[in-house]
Amino acid sequence: RRFIISKNVFKFFRDSYPMYEQNIVQCYAGNARYRSISYHGITHSTYFKTIKTPAKDNEIDDRSLVVRNEFEHVIQKDEFEKVYKTSDNVIHKLRYGIRINDNTFIEIDNFLYNYSGLYILEVEFGSIEDKNRFILRDLIPMELCDEIFEIGTHLSNRKLAASETNTELIKLLNKIDAERIQALIMK
Repeated sequence: RRFIISKNVFKFFRDSYPMYEQNIVQCYAGNARYRSISYHGITHSTYFKTIKTPAKDNEIDDRSLVVRNEFEHVIQKDEFEKVYKTSDNVIHKLRYGIRINDNTFIEIDNFLYNYSGLYILEVEFGSIEDKNRFILRDLIPMELCDEIFEIGTHLSNRKLAASETNTELIKLLNKIDAERIQALIMK
């Protein structure tokens, strides 16, 4: 599950939970995602190529939106740089990881450059049952509950384009709630 969150919600998680930090540069070629990942305090990067597919071939149901096969492997720096140099869709972000319990893991992406101020929180679950029981509002103080907005699969089904502004992205996500989302990004 994915949420746009305010900077205040991000700060709450940062101050309340131990987390790791990654610097991520990602770009796309065809159906593959290429990433350079370095951890805070480590000077070298590791490079990955990832392809995601639905868990069951040719089946579209609620599970296909939740469960995915992810094929990821380490690649050489030159393979990443070849895609990076030719991609018109490069995203820079800082990712913060938080383990809530054995079955629930949160990643918060703090987007940089064209998307500066955009924070997306994604929750990964050990099972569909864990997903169905999870309520993000249970983890944060009541006064911050209006500073989260669930975006579902809007971003999952689409790659961000580096040329888009926050406002264009917000309109794409949900025209009805664009003002509310804009307010979260501006907090």
